[in-house]
Amino acid sequence: MYDTMYAIVDKDDELKIGIKSTAIFLNARWIYFVGLAVAAGLFVYQQTLIVNRDKVLCFKAFLNNNWFGLVVFVGLALDYLQ
Repeated sequence: MYDTMYAIVDKDDELKIGIKSTAIFLNARWIYFVGLAVAAGLFVYQQTLIVNRDKVLCFKAFLNNNWFGLVVFVGLALDYLQ
């Protein structure tokens, strides 16, 4: 965290020369937050599946968690590539 605080001071210079320090890498843009919003929707969907503790629906929610991880990963990857 200390490195990130210090790197923010040099952020403009690092952007000019193309360095991706933690201050730049951790500066999330809109696409990351879109990914998080979709992931939050998937989480709510999973909660609705498991509310009655039905085994079949709980397993469906468990399998749906792969989509949750994929959405978060894609949001991070697209944010990084921008």
